[in-house]
Amino acid sequence: MNAARVGRNDPCSCGSGQKYKKCCLLKNDETKRREAVAKASTEPETSKRKGRPESPADPWIEAWNARYEEFKAADYEKRIELFERTLNEPLLMDGEMAFTMLNELFYQAVECDERDRYDEWVERLRTAVPDVHEEEAGFLLENRIANAIAMRRPERVHEYTLELAARAEKKFEVWHRTESQLAYHGNMRTLIPAMRLVWPNIRDSEEILPWARQAFADRAIQYVILNSIEHTPALAGNDPALLEQIRFFWGANIDLERTAEIVTWQAGYLERRWIEDDFKLQPRKRRSRRTWDEDEDDDGDGRETADQPDTGARNLLNLTLQFVGHAHRFEGKPYSRAELARGEIYTFIARRQAGELEYRESMLDTALRASGRKHGPIKKFKPYDHLLCPDYERLDRYMAGLLDQFNVQLYPAVALLESVPTWMRFLQLRGLIDADGCRRTLHELQPLAANVLRIFKEMRSDRVLYEALLQWPEHATGEARIPGARLANQNSDPPAI
Repeated sequence: MNAARVGRNDPCSCGSGQKYKKCCLLKNDETKRREAVAKASTEPETSKRKGRPESPADPWIEAWNARYEEFKAADYEKRIELFERTLNEPLLMDGEMAFTMLNELFYQAVECDERDRYDEWVERLRTAVPDVHEEEAGFLLENRIANAIAMRRPERVHEYTLELAARAEKKFEVWHRTESQLAYHGNMRTLIPAMRLVWPNIRDSEEILPWARQAFADRAIQYVILNSIEHTPALAGNDPALLEQIRFFWGANIDLERTAEIVTWQAGYLERRWIEDDFKLQPRKRRSRRTWDEDEDDDGDGRETADQPDTGARNLLNLTLQFVGHAHRFEGKPYSRAELARGEIYTFIARRQAGELEYRESMLDTALRASGRKHGPIKKFKPYDHLLCPDYERLDRYMAGLLDQFNVQLYPAVALLESVPTWMRFLQLRGLIDADGCRRTLHELQPLAANVLRIFKEMRSDRVLYEALLQWPEHATGEARIPGARLANQNSDPPAI
């Protein structure tokens, strides 16, 4: 990890698309405040031991800490009782207390199959302490949307999503997670109007970085195109209703020729005989702070800003666009889930070709090597066989990045992994690999699928993810088969939504 200091106006390293001062700096400040509150409760004793005058204890801090510790130690029903009691004590029920209590209660309610109770608690918070409810509305709505999806209540999903969309500029990282969740579940009926609601608020926002705004618009347009293909037989690329929807996000400067081309690839109207060399990408300049998929000139949409167009990147984009249509028509994937997977497949292949996914020593090993205390060659991943076929080592590293505990991207991760078999069959159908190459790749990746399956096995908030991974060819029981694999070594607790 780069130890360089992140400036207040730099892109936040969590990938939300916001400036650091409006994203994780606020979270870090809140963490420091919480630590200071906890430390304050022991400060008088420490001061006495050191001979300093003892400061009078702050009654609010003592009461806050006492309630916090009591809640953490309580069982489920006792926690509910403490939450309801604290609602009547507004000085204690601040944003931090509301977040702590309702975050814990959310997962316990899911475990007990009492999701409706969570909605009741949130409504009681809204009535009792409206300002605290508004402060924590982003995270509360994220959980309510997850519950509504799990309980198959589309009208509530729609209602809560639009409520979150109205707050998206200030809660952009929360919106981004919810957007991917809706895309995974194929809910374009809600996703598209919600993105239309978000767009006017972030289009010129100084809090959202330009590349993130452009990526948002590009994703929205992809969903608009796919939704139109699904509901309009023989859709034409110059369809007036389609172009009107696209103009909402792109403005008047629509590339009509490219729009028509995208429609023909995704609708399956266009065919081409490909060879592997068609997908060799031009070398890309590495960035010091941004990852590949955060670069303004390559975020999975294949747009080029270099002096020379990258034919390989355009070909890869077209192939992945064609894959989206194939995944929907022949394997029943929701269009938006296939699109979610498409972006990750494109980015993985691009980053791998750029050398972004090679083995890297730890900072400690590098320091030891520099001081002469570590010897021997630096480990290297083995060469991969095909430009378009995932290999275990680099896909393992890419997946570890998607499931990093500080930037968990559950739905893109599962969409990618569950779509790998579909991608391999698609490549075989296009004549880019043979049947033996397809089987060999899936066999090599099977232990990785087993590792990820194990991570999601105990996940209760959205069981659809685990069930999707169970469909992987020759899936194992969840035990990792390769000792030392990145994902096998991670904590077995599932990532939190």
